[in-house]
Amino acid sequence: SERYDAVKSMLEKFGYSITLTCKALQVDKGSYFNHTLRNKNGNTLAAQRNAELLPIIQKIFEESNRTYGADKIHYILKQQGYIIGRNTVARIMHENDLFSSRGGAKKLYDQDRKLIISNQKFEVSRPNQVWAGDVTQFNVNDKKFYICIILDLYSRKIVGCKVSTSNSTHLTKCTFKQAYENRKPTDLLFHSDQGCNYTSKAYVSYLKKLGVTQSFSRAYTPYDNSVIESFFKSLKTERLYRTDFRSEREFKEAVKDYIYDYNTSRPHSKLRYKTPDEYETAFFEKLENYIKVNQSNNIGSENAIHRVLANSFEPPPSTI
Repeated sequence: SERYDAVKSMLEKFGYSITLTCKALQVDKGSYFNHTLRNKNGNTLAAQRNAELLPIIQKIFEESNRTYGADKIHYILKQQGYIIGRNTVARIMHENDLFSSRGGAKKLYDQDRKLIISNQKFEVSRPNQVWAGDVTQFNVNDKKFYICIILDLYSRKIVGCKVSTSNSTHLTKCTFKQAYENRKPTDLLFHSDQGCNYTSKAYVSYLKKLGVTQSFSRAYTPYDNSVIESFFKSLKTERLYRTDFRSEREFKEAVKDYIYDYNTSRPHSKLRYKTPDEYETAFFEKLENYIKVNQSNNIGSENAIHRVLANSFEPPPSTI
């Protein structure tokens, strides 16, 4: 252990190569790497190594349609020249919720969650009552990007959006966190497909902690999430397919600009040709006026107010 610490000290102080330093101190280079990577005290080199391997593992996982487990990914990494143990691959996958849709891993985590499978029409009478989310892929200069969005089913407003090169639980969680912190909803139901980035233990636990109820589409029926699919089609046909993007930054700006226009200036036929922002504003104005008029009558709960409003201000049909 002292010799390994000496190697580390020489590397940090003088910047010598690992090969030269290990040879001078008579330390086997392979043993030094093993000691470094197996250090249980949060060694930064091990963390850096894992961070470098994560996107490679994620890429192999996604290209297998999320079917490969640690054994197959470990074999592919070895074929590509990476020196890494099978257990390290398994740990990295587990820590990042990369669970194969085959085998026991998914079954194990299915036991810990109760899926509400839905093909119904949600009765949506106010903003922040039901959100829907999904991820779509778009290629820019032969590089895959994943666009994750969250849409409010009442107003069709896009309330959250993130773009990433990895379709992971981290992407879906960050998107939901963005929307949740901006909107601060209560009694929320969130609908999505049954992809592992929405059904992972980390994601399910996060929403449960926030008090959010999850609902899932039936397997292999994308039209169960038709509102989201319709938005993605509009995004691609009206903006993305019409542009020859020169950079990642330009692509992300285009997505951001489209969503801003979609929310603020694009009339929506399901909203009686109002924009999502206009439709929400009309709701809150009506709510405010209703409360003012009925303050003296002491109408009890917020839900009672929403029920009255729902009868006088018909929401758009919300089929998922």
